[in-house]
Amino acid sequence: MICAFTEKNDGQSRSDKLVNRSVYLGYKVGVPRVSDMKERLTEAAMDLIWENSYGSTSGDAICERAGAKKGSFYYFFKSKSELAAAALEGDWKKRKADMDTIFSATVPPLERFERYFDYVHDRLAEVQVGCGSILGCPLLSIGSEVSTQDKMLREKGTRDFRPQNPIF
Repeated sequence: MICAFTEKNDGQSRSDKLVNRSVYLGYKVGVPRVSDMKERLTEAAMDLIWENSYGSTSGDAICERAGAKKGSFYYFFKSKSELAAAALEGDWKKRKADMDTIFSATVPPLERFERYFDYVHDRLAEVQVGCGSILGCPLLSIGSEVSTQDKMLREKGTRDFRPQNPIF
């Protein structure tokens, strides 16, 4: 949209200029808005569910931790269950490269276990410093809490631990 704005030049005379309104207001024309809100929501959900539990973590708490409005939550996810599944998936993707390295076929089997236990120990020690508690496996915690009630989360958990997964 093009608008006419009156502007003073050097404080002496006035001239009319045509200015693209979106430029005047600071919008970037033709460039989509980039947001990390979906990632922030999944990370907040993962942290809160891991620290507390799936059942005691509310959508409001997730939004507060992520710095999001409730509308953003529902823009990206239909439900808390869908968000939790996305959070588990996102966490797995972050850890997959480490798991591939730890469980590489080039590493002797006993050393794989040793590396894995060191990895888990170091991660849990880091979390303990942050939240003051030693937390269990988030996937198994969610699975034991809601696997009989929530089909989406049950399927997410069983898909990651199927025998055809080369890590397990």
